[in-house]
Amino acid sequence: METRIWAYQIIPGTDELLFYAATEELCRSEAQKQRADIKSIVSGHVGPLAPMALYQVILREMTVPEIIGVLNGEISLSDASTLSRSVVGHID
Repeated sequence: METRIWAYQIIPGTDELLFYAATEELCRSEAQKQRADIKSIVSGHVGPLAPMALYQVILREMTVPEIIGVLNGEISLSDASTLSRSVVGHID
């Protein structure tokens, strides 16, 4: 079984941290709010911000060994369950 969710880069230009949402609309809305917050904090202190990538993420069902690996901290939930991730847009 596959499940589709959405994600955006919390830190513009890097995939180190992602925010996840159930719908593209919610994900896009949250990304726009966060982008506005970041701009208000760093305005005049840094150069232009990189765009924040918006992703469609396809998750797959995990096996028992994968679930145990996640619970034991040996693998991240994202690494264990992500089947694919593709850029569907950017928040500027």
